Amino acid sequence: MRTEKDTACGVALIGGSTYDITAALLGEEVHRSDSNPSRIRTGHGGVARNIAENLARLGLAVRFVSAFGADALSAELIASCEAVGIDTSLSYIEEGARACTYINLLDKDGELLLAASDMSAIEAFPLDLLAEAAERLNGRRLLVLDANLTESALRCVAAHSESLLIGEAVSIAKATRLRAILPRLHTVKANLGELAALTGREIGGDADLRAAGGDLLAAGVKRVFVTMGRAGACCIESAGVTRIPGFPAEVRSVTGAGDAFCAAIAYGLCRGLPTEEILLLGAAMSHITLESPFAVSRDMTEAEALRVARELPKS
Repeated sequence: MRTEKDTACGVALIGGSTYDITAALLGEEVHRSDSNPSRIRTGHGGVARNIAENLARLGLAVRFVSAFGADALSAELIASCEAVGIDTSLSYIEEGARACTYINLLDKDGELLLAASDMSAIEAFPLDLLAEAAERLNGRRLLVLDANLTESALRCVAAHSESLLIGEAVSIAKATRLRAILPRLHTVKANLGELAALTGREIGGDADLRAAGGDLLAAGVKRVFVTMGRAGACCIESAGVTRIPGFPAEVRSVTGAGDAFCAAIAYGLCRGLPTEEILLLGAAMSHITLESPFAVSRDMTEAEALRVARELPKS
């Protein structure tokens, strides 16, 4: 795994930033329509924001554009970005709006049971300001877009950007938004459910997976990274399919693991890493995140991510 610094490579991101509320159930059984004993914590999240923080912790120069309210929680979110060196100066602050919020419920093993999000602020981002932000980010080689942006916002950014675009599918409900800009996307990152939603295919096995990835390649995408939970991850590109197995982890929370994987993709493209090394780095960064209670692990550094990427195949 190469470790050279590339100070010229900066990454920009446009997408969601959320105030997270996480409830981790303590019991085996979920009592519906009733109160369940839990441990509840709050934190800072959002798909694009989590990717941005991971990249900043890896040492890359990061600019992050999002939409915030004018409330105290939004101010806290902005401060959390600035504390790790993320530039948020092109972001939009909507007077009278509240911070975007994400609420998730985890079972006793840290697996997601249910989540709900209120992304009204990012969905109200004025298109003229988005276009201006996209043009001002054209000095960045990579621009990551998450599907918290509306279809019209994605089209707007794609039309005004000259950077290589990475599309993060975010969720099954929002993945289809990326269809609007598939010919402009260099890379797509999705899990199996999101890939199925994006392509309209049922994915029941490897043949379906290859076919779904082939649909995106035919639309103009160069690389499709797919995370498959305990089954591992793969990358589908014109040269073929590269796959890695799943690696065991002591899961504390699944929140943010996919975002860490997407950060590894952006880092790998910046560094010019081969596909298999990107996949292993993605697995390593997801592994570090899974074993943390936070959406972005406080232990995430370039040195640690590269170390785990070297060690995982030996486990």
